[in-house]
Amino acid sequence: MAEIGRSYGVVINLPREELSSDGGRLSQPLAEVAEHADITVTPTTEGRGTAVLAVSHEPSFDLRGALRSAKQTLETGEILRVPPEPAARGPVATRLTDWSDRMLSSGGW
Repeated sequence: MAEIGRSYGVVINLPREELSSDGGRLSQPLAEVAEHADITVTPTTEGRGTAVLAVSHEPSFDLRGALRSAKQTLETGEILRVPPEPAARGPVATRLTDWSDRMLSSGGW
């Protein structure tokens, strides 16, 4: 949960013109963030993208996650997610699980 006035920034690897329309309206992913935060869009000093700074005005809004999702959507066209992996895996974990199953079924504990 973010605090009111909390700010986050990202650099999006696109020129400023691709992030807003001629009328100054933000592209769809950034417009969704702008419903919950004040957005400032400026070109980077190196000319390699656009800096986006957002200041939250809603305490329950996940500003950091929303900016990350907007950045991914704008740069790749999708939100990238890594599927969770089980905490224990591999031959040692399998042997431990098998051993504990045997102990529990034989009443050895």
